[in-house]
Amino acid sequence: MRLNEIDPMIPNPVETRRAASGFAVRLAYGVGLLLLGATLLWHFGRGFVFLEGTGLVSAPVHEISTPYLSRVEYLNVVPGIVVTSGDLLARIKSPQLDREINEIERVLVEQSQKEADLRVRYRIAKATSQSSTDRLAMANEAFQRLDGKNAESASIGYRMDVYRERSQAMAQKSQAEAEIEEIQAQLDRFEINNRFLRRKIAALEADFDEGLIKAPIGGLIGNTIAHIGEIIKPGDTIAEIYDLSEFYIVWHIPAFGIKQPKIADPVYIHYGQKVLPGYVFEIKQIAEMAAGSAQSILREKQPQQIILVKPIAKQPDLPMNAPVTVRMNYSSWIDALIARLVGIFE
Repeated sequence: MRLNEIDPMIPNPVETRRAASGFAVRLAYGVGLLLLGATLLWHFGRGFVFLEGTGLVSAPVHEISTPYLSRVEYLNVVPGIVVTSGDLLARIKSPQLDREINEIERVLVEQSQKEADLRVRYRIAKATSQSSTDRLAMANEAFQRLDGKNAESASIGYRMDVYRERSQAMAQKSQAEAEIEEIQAQLDRFEINNRFLRRKIAALEADFDEGLIKAPIGGLIGNTIAHIGEIIKPGDTIAEIYDLSEFYIVWHIPAFGIKQPKIADPVYIHYGQKVLPGYVFEIKQIAEMAAGSAQSILREKQPQQIILVKPIAKQPDLPMNAPVTVRMNYSSWIDALIARLVGIFE
């Protein structure tokens, strides 16, 4: 046997390494093609499997405000805490309300002074009416004496004096009675107006409740909240409360979709690693920009229709205002498969 001949039974180390490295390259190439194909299939084909859109965790918001220009003196809550109905949120002081009450009280004082003057006039008119009544009685007595027989013996001057006295007494009595009636009407109007103004002061003070701002409902305090020392204009928000009993997801659906959602259609809410089953409970005939959606440099972001989704769980573990992804499967067997997977991982 020659020394330079290679035994065919002995593997060539170069060929062995070349074959192993070629297999690894082909395997990596094949896996890369499979991953690329799966990525492209998922990106372009998932729209034919389910309807997907961004969502926002939300609830009905009750904004707490005041109709008066006020200043926040005390704050008892911070964003993120849960309050119950009647809990103290803040205390405010309103110079505007103080001015309104002082103005009403000033009007009450002026009316009291006028009412006092009217009561003096009323007493004088009552006394005048009594004296004029007595005077008219005497004049009538003298007038009755001037009957047919006595009238011939009385002088013309005496008769003129009797007639004049009687007419003056009647005029004085009528004037006093009219003045009494008018003064009494003015006093009644003052009394009605005083009661109205006092009720208005009581209503303002009861509505302001010494500046105590209390929660009208139970819920979660939102991020919009006033600060101590801040000047609050009428209508400005002092605090906002999310009503957790009406928890829902604002789902913005894309314009393209094989099947449009209907009331009670099942959906799935994705938040991080969590998948929560839910259902469509309201379809709004309005579109708006989806918060947090990516803006393309090639085309302008378009408004999307709003659909409200409720999780099946009454108290889902989702933070308020958190962005989520909502998906609705087109096929019932996909729904069944996902429901089973969700049940397994729960």
